[in-house]
Amino acid sequence: MPNAEINAAKLLILRYRQAETESAPIGIICYSPSLDTLHFRLRTDYSFVHPDEMEIVAGILSTLRAIVSELGARATFLWLESSLSNTIFVEGPMDLLTADLERTVQEVYERTISISTRSI
Repeated sequence: MPNAEINAAKLLILRYRQAETESAPIGIICYSPSLDTLHFRLRTDYSFVHPDEMEIVAGILSTLRAIVSELGARATFLWLESSLSNTIFVEGPMDLLTADLERTVQEVYERTISISTRSI
């Protein structure tokens, strides 16, 4: 079995602010500068989102793939870091090394989002 190439990556946790002091994770985003690729996994259950903010949350999340296609991986990552609102914000970036971006996103999603959905 050949050795997998290890790449530096940056990870963001996309969060929804539920109240002034509370937030819930709604997505995991991982960007590899050396590969210029971005992988993400987003929640599909938004029952905890305030009805007045549902359109904003759903709109950003449903258009994320189109944004990546239009802007590219790097520009999308930078946009996410700097341009979101108080309602949706990012935690990070966190630097990491990975041989498999998709697998990393899935593992972080399972640890971060799956655990938090049990408490919502």
